[in-house]
Amino acid sequence: MGGALISVDEKPAAPGKTIGDVNLGFGSNTLGINLDAGVKSAKQNVLFYGFRFGGQSHTSMFRAKAMMQKIFRRGRGLCTEQ
Repeated sequence: MGGALISVDEKPAAPGKTIGDVNLGFGSNTLGINLDAGVKSAKQNVLFYGFRFGGQSHTSMFRAKAMMQKIFRRGRGLCTEQ
């Protein structure tokens, strides 16, 4: 587990507004996900702030291939048996 504080010169939100966004991605080769979310706000041209959080999780390509073969048993469609 690690982290970093990064200062980014970003345009603030319009005065009196709060803006948020979320980005979600999926990688089929590694069965991985990427998540990024942020919020920024401004109060009448005096104070503005922003917060952003991101994370990702992946597995190895070989493990992902084995997992996919268990789920889809070589052309027989979705398999629910263990």
